[in-house]
Amino acid sequence: MTIPWTDKKKVVFVPVFRSGIDALDAIPRNWKDDILHRVTNFPVDEVGDRSLRAWLQRASFGNADIEHADIEPDVREMRTVDQKDVAPGHFANEDPNLPGTLNQQRLKAEEYSSGVLVTLGGRGAGKTEGFWSRVAMEEGNGTWLHEILHAITHLQDLYHFNNDIDPEDRGIKLFDIMSAGQMTHPTAFTKHELGWLDDRAIGRYPIGEGFRGYILHPVGSLRAPTHSGEVYGIRIGDDVPYFMVEARKKTDQFEGGVPDDDDEKGIPSEGVIAYRVRTKDPTENKRPNCRKSIYLETLTALQPGESILLDNVNVRVASDLPGGIGYVVHVTTENIAIPGIVQKLVPRVVGMDWEAAEKAMAQSGICTRMSGPEKDPPDKNTKIQSQELPGGTLALFGTEITLVRAACPPGQHLENGVCVADVVIPPLVTVPDVGNKSRDEAKRDIENAGLNPRISSHGPNAPSAFVFTQEPRAGAEVQRGTDVILTLRFEDNQ
Repeated sequence: MTIPWTDKKKVVFVPVFRSGIDALDAIPRNWKDDILHRVTNFPVDEVGDRSLRAWLQRASFGNADIEHADIEPDVREMRTVDQKDVAPGHFANEDPNLPGTLNQQRLKAEEYSSGVLVTLGGRGAGKTEGFWSRVAMEEGNGTWLHEILHAITHLQDLYHFNNDIDPEDRGIKLFDIMSAGQMTHPTAFTKHELGWLDDRAIGRYPIGEGFRGYILHPVGSLRAPTHSGEVYGIRIGDDVPYFMVEARKKTDQFEGGVPDDDDEKGIPSEGVIAYRVRTKDPTENKRPNCRKSIYLETLTALQPGESILLDNVNVRVASDLPGGIGYVVHVTTENIAIPGIVQKLVPRVVGMDWEAAEKAMAQSGICTRMSGPEKDPPDKNTKIQSQELPGGTLALFGTEITLVRAACPPGQHLENGVCVADVVIPPLVTVPDVGNKSRDEAKRDIENAGLNPRISSHGPNAPSAFVFTQEPRAGAEVQRGTDVILTLRFEDNQ
């Protein structure tokens, strides 16, 4: 299976000079530095940094919850060999006790993920055998990355093979680095395999489903999806083979390519592409019946207003998103006219009962999915704890979002998605009539009613005094613990 690349990998690079093959004056003056710069900082005029590290950090951005893929290079001293064909693992069995050894087991024990031999000479040197890869200085960084991805992730080639019975133009080609050996982004399929796009970033359309709308961002975008209707790819069908739909735009120096460089042309067209995935495991280079693992369905990327029928599923590019950041894509198997673009205001339903929240969302044209404890039995205090797309934002009509419910323990309730203690309001009590009663008798009656007697400072305060006035008045309904002000005076109360 694919080994995800979601952290920093240690890679050893070894410049290899072939005596008798490469001219002595061909050795670069600062060969080690040249290799290091290609890995960590490789600016190209008017294009930007095209180093291995820059590509890895940009291409792996899809999953915002992980540490992005990165590379920690260790460039060793030049090695000299007296032969033309140097296998990638030429030094793998070297004595592990030698200074600067390249013994494979020793390197693995020191947590290196792969090793790369860098030769001089012409192109076509790119090759990987397990832990070790071999590349040439004349080859582009796309080839270097292609081979390193083989070694670290175990992904196999996606390009056209001479024994393919599928037409060559149906290859995914420049839309995936594993097909072209250039620095274009991987497809959404490959990024998902590498751990760079998680399941939340891939919209699922089951065969037989009705109409669904998606906000489709290009796989090279820096904008991460925020809810289930906003995705980097749409998977149609559950079982292999299935279809993938994704958007491609020249969003950066990798998708755009390098002017006047035949090896770094960038993606051939912008728009929405669709392809059929026939492999369950892209780390196995098995091509049953000589068929392509990835079969391109759209020879030219679809533009707004264009559609394609994938078996019985209609995929239509409805429109551009404002600012050119992606596309609105409609997918349906229904034999109906696909509706136009309608945006709806998402209501805020946090704290509501599930039924009320579901109804509010449906009335706003938003499809909801339930998450959290079941609503039965009915005495559970279940409320909406959070919603995938915040209230007050705009979403396409029919967008699907998840509402998460929570059940608070007795005596608590949800407030802004958090369980807090219920506010207990004391029951109301009736103020007793203590007029003309003695001070002590009046105080006793008021206390027995759950109220607080207080003697006014405007009169006497002696056991022989009696109540002249009281506030609140007798018969009033007040909260338990309320103060009752008593004014006293001396006088026979008969």
